[in-house]
Amino acid sequence: MTDVRELDRLAELMSYGVLDTPPEAGFDALVAAAAQVTGCPTALVGLLDESRQWFKARCGLDASETPREVSFCEAVLRADAPVVIPDLALDPRFRDNPHVAGPPGFRFYAGFPLRTPKGAVVGTLCVLDSAARPEGLTPAESSLLGVLADQVMAQLELRRVIAEREATLQELAASSRRYRALADSATDVVSHHLPDGTTLYVSPSLMTVLGHDPAAEVGGTAHDRVHPEDLARLGGALRDVLVGAAAAVTVRSQHADGRWPHLELRLSPVRDATGAVTEVHCVARDVSERMAADERLRLSEERFRLLFEANPVGQVELSPDGVVQHVNAAFAELVGVSDPRALVGRASAWATADAEQGAQQEALQTAIAEPGVVVRTERTIVRPDGTQREIAGSVVGVAGADGRTVVLIGSAVDITARNAHARETAQLTAELAEARDEAVRRNALTDTVLDTVGVGIVACDADGRLTMFNRATRDFLGMAADADSDPADRYALYAEDGTTPLDRSQLPLLRTLTEGSVEDVTVVIVPQGLPARLVRCDGRDLRDDDGRLLGAVVVMTDVTEARGTARHLAEQAAYTAVLLETAHTAIWSCDVDGAATYVNRTARHFLGWPEAELLEDVVGSGEADRRRREEVRLLSADGQELGYEQSPVLRALREGPLEDVEVVVDVPGLPRRTLLIHATPLHDADGVVTGALASGHDVTDLRASEARFRAAFHDGPTPVARLDRDGIVQEVNPALRRMSGRRTRDLVGTALAEQVLPEDRRRLTAALLGPGTGSEVVEVRLLRADGTPLWCELATTVSTDVDGRTSVLVQLLDVHARKAQERVLELAAQHDPLTGLGNRSQLPARIEAIRGPDLQCGLLFLDLDGFKDVNDRHGHDAGDAVLVEVAARLLAGVRPGDTVVRLGGDEFVIVCALPTSNPDRVLQALAKRIELTVSQPVVFRGQELLVGGSVGGAVAAPGQTPQSLVEQADQAMYRRKQGRTTV
Repeated sequence: MTDVRELDRLAELMSYGVLDTPPEAGFDALVAAAAQVTGCPTALVGLLDESRQWFKARCGLDASETPREVSFCEAVLRADAPVVIPDLALDPRFRDNPHVAGPPGFRFYAGFPLRTPKGAVVGTLCVLDSAARPEGLTPAESSLLGVLADQVMAQLELRRVIAEREATLQELAASSRRYRALADSATDVVSHHLPDGTTLYVSPSLMTVLGHDPAAEVGGTAHDRVHPEDLARLGGALRDVLVGAAAAVTVRSQHADGRWPHLELRLSPVRDATGAVTEVHCVARDVSERMAADERLRLSEERFRLLFEANPVGQVELSPDGVVQHVNAAFAELVGVSDPRALVGRASAWATADAEQGAQQEALQTAIAEPGVVVRTERTIVRPDGTQREIAGSVVGVAGADGRTVVLIGSAVDITARNAHARETAQLTAELAEARDEAVRRNALTDTVLDTVGVGIVACDADGRLTMFNRATRDFLGMAADADSDPADRYALYAEDGTTPLDRSQLPLLRTLTEGSVEDVTVVIVPQGLPARLVRCDGRDLRDDDGRLLGAVVVMTDVTEARGTARHLAEQAAYTAVLLETAHTAIWSCDVDGAATYVNRTARHFLGWPEAELLEDVVGSGEADRRRREEVRLLSADGQELGYEQSPVLRALREGPLEDVEVVVDVPGLPRRTLLIHATPLHDADGVVTGALASGHDVTDLRASEARFRAAFHDGPTPVARLDRDGIVQEVNPALRRMSGRRTRDLVGTALAEQVLPEDRRRLTAALLGPGTGSEVVEVRLLRADGTPLWCELATTVSTDVDGRTSVLVQLLDVHARKAQERVLELAAQHDPLTGLGNRSQLPARIEAIRGPDLQCGLLFLDLDGFKDVNDRHGHDAGDAVLVEVAARLLAGVRPGDTVVRLGGDEFVIVCALPTSNPDRVLQALAKRIELTVSQPVVFRGQELLVGGSVGGAVAAPGQTPQSLVEQADQAMYRRKQGRTTV
């Protein structure tokens, strides 16, 4: 019998629901008849569940059940047929059975299977006698017992059918109650009717919907309150339902207040077992408001359509993609089309001038994106006859239920004439304004020039009296903006040194009167309360056509900031020269022809130029420049020689800015240098290229270091991978490929975490993404290409390249052999070396693991009886053989999930998971089975060695410690060994 068949058999037994039920007269009568027919004093109806045989009816036996392992009926279950045993004491299967060897001392047994309609044997009808019956049963007795067994099954089947019918009736009643509760609480009106329309039930919501008492409607017909004009539609719907189809219809039904609200009726048939329609189920919903809203919407749309068509303003309806759906006559006339229907289906931009189509599309997109917002535009359209019209338009998006634009409504007005008139008016206004402004400009030209120029202008007559000074002069002298006289007491004039006062004869204006002109005379003006100003004066005298002196004019230019800027620029130039000469970066420049204009100290050092050589000598001699170019060789990063025209500084002149150009400088007598060069062209104020500037960083040592690392990476014996910060493999070396058995393309581009066992991935990810710098070591199992795991020790190092990119270097060390040795040591520490069973170190964890709301922990303590005699008489080899055999029998005899532990010597412990109901009974049955198993002889070198076993058991109490539980079971074992208790 397979495990699956046993599970099916147990399921069949449970389906009868008969276990642990009170006695029933029908079954008691059948066992009495069996005893009478056979003359046996004991007759039983026994049902076998997973661990026991329970008696539904019994005659001549007090016990209500027995453990399954001592049941005689187990033989019937295994044989799947009637079993008759004339003498149980002679049958090797049962001669040691406690019910044979002890009271009641059964000798004869006959059992007949109780077989379900599906063929499963759930128990037996059996008879037993304390006297042996060598002749067994007569054919008549066997036939009658078979009939009685069938009667037992008939009783069980009848019992199940009755139970199922009662359950079905209860469920039907509950379903009816649920339906009535749902109908009574519904807001819609729910009703039931006979096929002829007679009303059987109406829900309480009728009072709310129509104002009628639901109870008064029962017995009436479904047509009583329907509007006469709607009866035909209702009758048609009912006919559809009576032939088995669901139907829906909207009718008017009279309200208690006289109104006729619209009800939407949903009708469905209710069938009996034959499929005939016995009732009509109806759900009615008041849809008056919805229908009124539909009518209002229809009227609104009709009014909109009439307004759209009759509007003298051009109207157009567009889809969201800009396609014309409808236009009115005014719009068609505006665009020069006689039939409005000819425009339907066209794109909205068809008549727009090419230059304005982008603006129109932008307006449409805005209206689509923001429904409800009016977007206004003005544009020019080209009519089919070639004429143009200027129109003012607006467009607005109309949103659908989801808030997105579903249609665009546009308006258009012809503004051609208006714009033409506006242009004419603007032109005339501009001409008038220009004439007026010209007159004003002519009158104010002199004042405007004097007050707007940035230089001071002062004039005097022939007698030296001031006649004019402009705004800039007022600012120089600290005068008020409206001052019209010279406040000589508010300022002082000094010579260029700023300390020597000027007398009247030295004033530039008076000198101009006497000398005729002055040029580039510098004076210092110090107004009261204001900073001093350094001004340059230039003047000449004024004479009429006859040469008569009229006066003089002096122009004063403020050169205070110019002189300061010149000093600042000189200082900045000196500072920049120091920075360039002391920089560790090579810097040089050239003119537009490529001739050197500047080479700093670092660049000269790289090129091997003598320190004593003057900068002007370097950049001022074309011949020297040519000679030095011939001495210096430039190589690309891969060793290809570059001509002078391919140098980065000349390339920048031709191509524009260059970055990170790597070249090798080879100068005779000097070591080669690798430079990382940036070069950019120089431009004047007009953007014309005037030369180029280049800077070079010495990366010679960096490239050598990278080469050493690359050699170590590729040729080293240690497996190494380079990852990005997300843990994705960027590069692997041959050692890692050999370790993993994978090719480069199988590793690069994958997450390193995918190459280890799933249970190790979180640990690996934490090491890769954490803030560590390589000091932490993590152990994971690398999954090789052949599917085998390999223990590795990983060390990580974070590195950053010259471009600032961060990567993670991972080194892997094969520690598989070490981990295997650790596992061997771990197993040796937790297992008995002789039997291979777990030792006492496993007990606490196993006991704690079983505790739970649905499980109890049980513990059996086994001590071998007679083991010392075996050791003394046959030697320790025999004793070891006995221990190994006992261990094997225990492992074979316990249930799945039970744990066998050897405490030491001849003591063993079995940890069991027990159900919370009747745990003692299960534990007792297991103990008896173990004692029986251990007591069987052990064959050693042709001899039978006999040992026994005493088993004590204990069920863990809440909160009990593992040590206390072991001690409790040990004490129970000791009492068993002393014969004071049963198992």
